[in-house]
Amino acid sequence: MSLHSIKYQQNMVLIRPIILYSFGGFALGGIGALVIMMQWILAPNWVFFCFILLTVASTVALIVGFNRYAKCPACGKFPRARNNKVALNVESCSNCGEQLM
Repeated sequence: MSLHSIKYQQNMVLIRPIILYSFGGFALGGIGALVIMMQWILAPNWVFFCFILLTVASTVALIVGFNRYAKCPACGKFPRARNNKVALNVESCSNCGEQLM
């Protein structure tokens, strides 16, 4: 097991909470903003702004987390699956061929 594969496995452990909290924050912010927009709950403008800010912050956290932790430690590029999409927990990097798992 190489140092790159150990680093990649550590990164996959670190990215899990970022993904979970980002999706949770995005869902909460989006649903809250939608409820206020549909006027099911009458709320001041600052509450609506807070829900929108939560949604934007969750999206930014997810993007930063992926750029920091999902890249291959050997070549610094995103590993891709067979359908040419960025994938997490892949066996080997599609760019450099380094064994990651």
